[in-house]
Amino acid sequence: MITNKSTSKNNRLTKDIYVSDIYLYFSKTLKTNMQVFFGDIKEIASSSNKSNEQLLSVDIHNLNILSSYLRTIKNIFIQFEKNKYNYFDEKIIKLSSNKQTYNTIDKDEINEKQLQNSLIYKYEKENIAVLFQFKQQLSLLYNHPVDSTKLTLSPFVIVSTFAKSIRLLQLSYQNKLVLYKSFEKCVLNQLNTTYKEISKHYFKQESTKKVENKKPESVGIKSNEKNHTRDQIDQAISIVQNNLSLKDPLKIKNAFLTQLKANHGQTLTQIDKDNLNLITLIFQQVQNNKLIEAPVKETLSRLQLTYIKYAFSDEALLQNHQHPAKLLLNEISKVSEKWSKHKDTNAEYIKQLKSFINSIVSEDPIDAQFFNKKIQLFKDLASDNKEFFTPHAPKNNSDEGRNKIITAMKTIDALLDHKSEEYETPEYINKILRTPWKNLLVLLLVRHSNSSNEYLEMINFIDDLFTLLAPNKSQILLEKSVSKVCATFEKGLKLIAYQENDILEQSKELKKFISNYHKEQSRKKSSSFGNGIITKIHSSISLFNKSNKPTIESKVVNVNKFLMDLNNADKQLIRPISYGTWLEFKHSNGKTIEAQLSWINPKTGRYLFVNNKGLKITDKSAQQLANGIRDKDIVVK
Repeated sequence: MITNKSTSKNNRLTKDIYVSDIYLYFSKTLKTNMQVFFGDIKEIASSSNKSNEQLLSVDIHNLNILSSYLRTIKNIFIQFEKNKYNYFDEKIIKLSSNKQTYNTIDKDEINEKQLQNSLIYKYEKENIAVLFQFKQQLSLLYNHPVDSTKLTLSPFVIVSTFAKSIRLLQLSYQNKLVLYKSFEKCVLNQLNTTYKEISKHYFKQESTKKVENKKPESVGIKSNEKNHTRDQIDQAISIVQNNLSLKDPLKIKNAFLTQLKANHGQTLTQIDKDNLNLITLIFQQVQNNKLIEAPVKETLSRLQLTYIKYAFSDEALLQNHQHPAKLLLNEISKVSEKWSKHKDTNAEYIKQLKSFINSIVSEDPIDAQFFNKKIQLFKDLASDNKEFFTPHAPKNNSDEGRNKIITAMKTIDALLDHKSEEYETPEYINKILRTPWKNLLVLLLVRHSNSSNEYLEMINFIDDLFTLLAPNKSQILLEKSVSKVCATFEKGLKLIAYQENDILEQSKELKKFISNYHKEQSRKKSSSFGNGIITKIHSSISLFNKSNKPTIESKVVNVNKFLMDLNNADKQLIRPISYGTWLEFKHSNGKTIEAQLSWINPKTGRYLFVNNKGLKITDKSAQQLANGIRDKDIVVK
């Protein structure tokens, strides 16, 4: 249960309460539900008759997934407070005129995005009343409209954050389906209870009745504009459909948006925009299919606007992978891959296909049953023209291998972004991680798996390297740690065919860098730490300057900025904790361990604690420290 912290403020929602109290409850609830999710996946993976290595890897990497998930939620709350709402870089639905963009977007990626949209739509619809209340009150609080893509508590944020966190793993689409199904059961199904608790304890009670009396806006187009807007959409589609010169899916999409805006000044909701982009991607995928001849592609492009129109009226199209409209397009594409213009010199198949497509385009209205009938009619058409088809050529193994490498590269990029997110990574270290080490991890991921010992050992190298850069290491411990890291570094370089001399030179450079890094750190250590100011040496290192020596820039960080979101009582608990302070941490099993404040991350404000050997024990945010001290789980010595 939530403690009603807003009572003392006459139950009025304030920005301070929103970014602190609601965040703490919301993130704690999500963490609990995500832990249930990991247990569920582990049980599914273990109970399979055949060992599912990919699902088992979810348990192996669960800390990375969970920390990525919670960190993203935290950053979204921070961005919301700063009026920055572009929470996710959704490349899958950002279309470009550069056709090479689509070479890395496969059918599974499109299907996954459709699945995400389906879950977002479903749980926005199920929680429409309370989400409407949140949006109304936050719009008043922040003096501008807050929609579901901006609302930090929304299904859009929760689902998109989950999608981002599982990019750290290389999973097949079928295994991703298992993850999304479990995520829905363990996390999304609990949203109604979470929302009710937040509404009850944090939002202004007096205004609840007023909000409930208003008709909530629909998940798609606003309800009071819905019928009129659909007419406008139909009109814009009809105008563009008559422009027979348009063949490229992106140009068709842009022409539709231009026509809609020119005639009515109408803008689409986020869900309609996503649906529009996804339909365009599906047709772009057809255009990029090298097995389909140009005349067939041009003919099929006539269907795009019909599918866009249908997607706006029937939400099931993009939610159901077995929808008859999808099956029809897949069937036409699959059959058309075999068509040979050399066999069909008079283009009889193209003529009949054009007539078939026109029968779909001219029909209005259409429904799922209509598409079912068309599937059978097309099968009859294909059977009548089978003399013009050629069997598929053997699958190109080089293309399959290339796609596997591209997928692995995306996975490693996401993993490296996650690992370095809390650090201001020195340029020299970043060059190591983003060039040879990235290549190594991609190689291991393609050759083995993300649960193999070979892959995990080289992932641990990244953690060891960042731990090594933490300040205040004893000289003996530093030397042992450097030797261990460099040994792994040399082992990894051998796997990607570095020459022996190059390996020794690279290892020597790494040792030299770490030594110079800590020497410079020691010189800066004597700087003032008073008034909440500590010194942290951040390396902005170019591999070599004119003197062939690494250059290090110091950066002074004001710790007070990380205490701004705390209330006065919590600030008083945190202020006595300065560099070198010892604290006692109590574990859930009742045991305690002592650790000393070694470093405060200047980027995130997290406090790093080490034991008397200089090994990391834990790291905490200022709010977590305050909560622990207040609850007696942390004691300042």
